Amino acid sequence: MCSDERRLARAAYTHGQLSEAVDLCERGIVRTMAQAEQDECWRLRILLSQCLCYLGDFAKSIGVFEAAAITEDVSVETRTRVLNQKGFGLSRGGKFAQAKEALEAAIPLAMASESRELLAEIEINRSTLFFYLAKYEEVEKCARAALEIGVEQNVPMIEACACAAMGKSHMYRERQADAIPWFERALALYEREGASFYADIMRSELGCCHFALHEDDKAFEYFTRALRVSRESSYRSGEHGLSPSAAWRIRSCYFPLRGCASDCSQIRGRNLGLEMAAKPRGGLFADGESRSLRRLSEAIRGCYKKR
Repeated sequence: MCSDERRLARAAYTHGQLSEAVDLCERGIVRTMAQAEQDECWRLRILLSQCLCYLGDFAKSIGVFEAAAITEDVSVETRTRVLNQKGFGLSRGGKFAQAKEALEAAIPLAMASESRELLAEIEINRSTLFFYLAKYEEVEKCARAALEIGVEQNVPMIEACACAAMGKSHMYRERQADAIPWFERALALYEREGASFYADIMRSELGCCHFALHEDDKAFEYFTRALRVSRESSYRSGEHGLSPSAAWRIRSCYFPLRGCASDCSQIRGRNLGLEMAAKPRGGLFADGESRSLRRLSEAIRGCYKKR
């Protein structure tokens, strides 16, 4: 049975309210440990690790699993989910060999649990590992396997994550036109499920694709929409007022699309020019925000002209 803390933390997480989700998870962990609710305690640890990953604290996201030993009264499904999330956190933290080991260990457990949905979730996290290893064909294979299960089992979030991975595999092979329909499908599913945090990421990915195709108006539309949703959801990324996902993609996804990864260092932190106003003033954003995005666009174009 899902605890109140996990239910509320999950809702906060899907809306991008990561700090609130972390607080709820931590309180739930303390309570469930005191009441010897071991399975629920580990479910809360899994969700806490997910939140910490998206906050960029990969070491701590793994540390939550090392704080205690898994006891025999923890279900096979929960043990599998622990390994799966550990693999994801290790991938995000750059510990690829350990990530591969954790994900491979999760597969037989998932098969023992006879959960197709769980197998799909592992495939999605395997696609993340292969993405960081720049094995984009493998990303697509994992995504297709997860997509088949998501559609078969009618699990919209798995279908959406698989579509997002498909889009990613195309985007980083410079097939932006092929990536766009996959990201659009994922966006529609995330919006339908109320997962605004993930929908925000898809808008950022779509912005990157359209920018790479020199469809600047569409790119600008997606990025400004991502910014507006970030404000409405009340989550921040450092000093910029962006969601972590949107900020990361604006900073890091434009350049690899056209092989400009070496130029990423030219536009970071304050150099992004995203000095967001404290509050929006009329329209979608304060004037300074629109100017900031346009300055970013000009800076990126300048990098391209140097090539």
